[in-house]
Amino acid sequence: MRGDTAVPSWIPRDTNFFDLFERTTATIVEGARYLEKLVQNPVGLDVRLNRLKELEHEADVTTHETFDRLNKTFLTPFDREDLHNLASQLDDVLDWLEETGQRFYIYKVTETKPEAVSLAHLATCATEELDAAIKKLRDHHKNSKEIQRRLVEINRLENEGDTIYRQALSHLFEENGMSTLQVLKWKEIFDSLESSLDACEHAAHVIEAVLVKYA
Repeated sequence: MRGDTAVPSWIPRDTNFFDLFERTTATIVEGARYLEKLVQNPVGLDVRLNRLKELEHEADVTTHETFDRLNKTFLTPFDREDLHNLASQLDDVLDWLEETGQRFYIYKVTETKPEAVSLAHLATCATEELDAAIKKLRDHHKNSKEIQRRLVEINRLENEGDTIYRQALSHLFEENGMSTLQVLKWKEIFDSLESSLDACEHAAHVIEAVLVKYA
């Protein structure tokens, strides 16, 4: 049953979910910007990763708070399943960003690759668009066109990321003097960067489905 028709419209709903989502995306944007700088200049990773871990933990705490509120709240602004899916997808974004940083550290990367820098930048842009869309979601009827514009841009960024990802793998397998182990290490790094963009797009799909359902 739809969250906006299950009960009379005059009964107030818990809007704290929007605050939680906005807190999450603000953390995600900070994490993406931090990772982008790390990818651009991978030095001192043992120390610099601490902040990325802290941000990932902050996002986890907010996600758990969202789930807990879902279990305790009678009236939600959207269907519980939609809210749960959105919280989960947002959490995945920062998980993949943090995973990328971890792979730089584990594989002892000291010199970056241009495709990695490009993918990290696209991830930052996608998280910023996601954050902007989430900030407009509490008044989604009024802001539906702007939200849709942000979602379309996320899709475009993800498509651009796919192109760079394929080029990166092609260059990787053609690069002379690189050991099989190094190839595999960089492939995993590219995989996690591309997955962070995929996670942004998945979150965008959830938002788009909500807009359609509650149009």
